Amino acid sequence: MIPFHTFMAEALYGPDGYYTHGRNFLTTPPRDFTTAPELTPLFGATLANWVAAMWQKLGRPARFALVELGPGRGSLMRALLTHLQTAHTPCYAALHQIDLVEISPVLTTLQKTILASFPQCCWHQQLASTKHQPILTLLIANEVLDALPAQPYRRTPAGWEALCVADTGLVWRPCPAPPLPHGWQPVVGAEFDHLPALPALLADIHAMAEVALLIDYGADCLSANAKSTLQAVHQHQYVDVLHEAGATDLTVQINFAEVQNLLATRQNTLQPLADFLLAYGLADLALPLLATQPPHPGTESALHRLLHPNQMGTLHKVLCSMRSTP
Repeated sequence: MIPFHTFMAEALYGPDGYYTHGRNFLTTPPRDFTTAPELTPLFGATLANWVAAMWQKLGRPARFALVELGPGRGSLMRALLTHLQTAHTPCYAALHQIDLVEISPVLTTLQKTILASFPQCCWHQQLASTKHQPILTLLIANEVLDALPAQPYRRTPAGWEALCVADTGLVWRPCPAPPLPHGWQPVVGAEFDHLPALPALLADIHAMAEVALLIDYGADCLSANAKSTLQAVHQHQYVDVLHEAGATDLTVQINFAEVQNLLATRQNTLQPLADFLLAYGLADLALPLLATQPPHPGTESALHRLLHPNQMGTLHKVLCSMRSTP
């Protein structure tokens, strides 16, 4: 019997893990789930507007670096750099280095092909290896936190239990009190998903990024009777979390109150994805595509997915975290 987070870490990041072999991004359309950058290049172009705005806000430094965690196919970075190069030329000229943090050799090869026209790109397997840069750094992580190995816990009348994986399947076992999310007051029956790797990852982000943009799906905070959000997706269908380990995506929704608490020394702004995209010009970017007759294929459906409250528009959140000045 093993704790669930141990199983999840091996299923996602082990030698035959889901993200190690890059299963989702090796087909078009993606095999199991579709992220925002795969819906439309407008998503990456909007993030280019954000990069340019941050560059302006930080005083238009002569050189800066851009880091992306978990680049997938490379679609986000390609769309971002393409728009930055044409619409924000001075900012693009100051972009000294682009670091892509990718654990999958297969996806690294794919990204190098897709981003071949941008020679500033460098690849790393760990975020820590990008720390050597002595220049201002912006960081983007789209749907990365939700894929960190998670350990579900639940509160019972007798105390706490942890979800484990046994030969017979999933079982709950009594355990010591887990580290509770900051400020959370659970009732009996409440559950939550603890991410053991989250504090160290956010500490690394704080150490090397002047500004970090963390995009993921989740809630502003946990309710007293919260339930585990652990889910598994295979071929665009929800399946059992033990289904075909290594060939199935496992994720949890992010508790952004906990993320902000771990980044409490920084200036943090949290907003729904739709609000963020509209604030940074998605509508202006989309209008020329919608004005054609017929409208550009896929644009209307992509905008619906990105902006509608019942789609990504509200469920997905954007946390902009900026290092505080003394």
